[in-house]
Amino acid sequence: MLRFYWELGRDIVERNAENKYGSRFYAALSKDLKNLIGNKKGLSPRNLMYAKKFYLLYFSSLKNLQQVAANSLNNIFGIPWGHHILLIDKCHSDYTKALFFVQKILENGWSRNTLLNYLDTNLFESSQGALTNFKRTLPVNAACS
Repeated sequence: MLRFYWELGRDIVERNAENKYGSRFYAALSKDLKNLIGNKKGLSPRNLMYAKKFYLLYFSSLKNLQQVAANSLNNIFGIPWGHHILLIDKCHSDYTKALFFVQKILENGWSRNTLLNYLDTNLFESSQGALTNFKRTLPVNAACS
């Protein structure tokens, strides 16, 4: 479903469909998709608006990070839609912050509630200046005693 949302968001952006077809665009698109695909969950006008925002948020990161684009895209598709909705709402157009949290979700298996708690803190901002030498000074297979 995430790839569907990605492609749908891309199509909306590239075709400037929202501006061409007016204010009822998402309601009409929702109705058309439900008729075409079946009355599947996830095709509400609100979710379709999020599909556009989803594409816009991460597309800018992929344009700016071409060398890691494939890995970033796999990471993006590795977390649930509900997590992306929180990231879209909280990170707006800050793709660096969104990708930071995508990585943390993948590393730590955060639930939506955990993600929301961390989004409401300054975790991203405080981690940007934190210097650490753990990787350089600790052995790779260091065991806790």
